[in-house]
Amino acid sequence: EEISAREGAVSAGVAYRWTRGLARVLNRTTRWVLSSGEPDASTTELVERNLEGLEALRGRFDEIVAGEDRRVYLSLVAETKKQGVDQKFARRFLTLRFLEHLLEILRIARTASADPVRAARLYYWVTEELRFPWLTTCIERAGAQGKWERRWGLGLAHDLGAVRRRLTEDALAGRGTLADSLGFASHDGRLDRFHDLLEEMQGDEAVSLASLSVAVQEIRHLGKR
Repeated sequence: EEISAREGAVSAGVAYRWTRGLARVLNRTTRWVLSSGEPDASTTELVERNLEGLEALRGRFDEIVAGEDRRVYLSLVAETKKQGVDQKFARRFLTLRFLEHLLEILRIARTASADPVRAARLYYWVTEELRFPWLTTCIERAGAQGKWERRWGLGLAHDLGAVRRRLTEDALAGRGTLADSLGFASHDGRLDRFHDLLEEMQGDEAVSLASLSVAVQEIRHLGKR
């Protein structure tokens, strides 16, 4: 409705891109509900349970989002500014690009009985430390080659989401550095070895699903106490 109300103020191309963006949000959010939502809750319950928390997180998204996701968000905000779009609306609208993240954060906060804003800050801390956005993008690209590769990629993306959830829950319960939060000493070297693995992958001409599987497995090991 808000997009329709602005059709006279923006070009048809911009309105069309917004509508396409909403379609992608719906696609990703539906997949999140199917793979990560609480199976005993109805869709109506899921929506009602998250509305208040979503409003709070979207209202403070500018100060919460971090790392690569922050760079993407601010780039999109800058693009809409050039188009002369109302910035208050644009910022609220662009938070929907990260809706599945926000739903995941609210789920983690409920599980840990934690403040959603604190959970969000730690979620993005873990996300940036372990390069989740880059890994997710690589999985999507590598999984677009064929039917079985697509299924392999979807499985890896699901595993990655589950591991990030567990690591964020561990970080909520921990203190200090990420290593401390995950239950091992900072001098242990596990994070350094993981970052070395990512550098090696980035040196490959094309990042394969096989190498991504190794990276996901390494992240699983990071979360084992």
